[in-house]
Amino acid sequence: VIRIVEISTKMFNKTNQFSLCFNKQCSKLIPRSKIKQCRACQTAIYCSEVCQKADWNIHNIVVVSHKFDFFLYLYLY
Repeated sequence: VIRIVEISTKMFNKTNQFSLCFNKQCSKLIPRSKIKQCRACQTAIYCSEVCQKADWNIHNIVVVSHKFDFFLYLYLY
């Protein structure tokens, strides 16, 4: 099992030169060197600022809820 994980990790790293734009209307394949990343969550990636702005209404909900969950976790624990 460990060997299979090692092999698939190596294959993934070789083929992972592109990412999909998070904007559902776009979904372009972007070279990893040219991605634009959301500063708030550091997870969502976009092909351009235009796509990032177009997706902000939807992505903003994710960012705000994630920050709320984090602070709630800190408060409770």
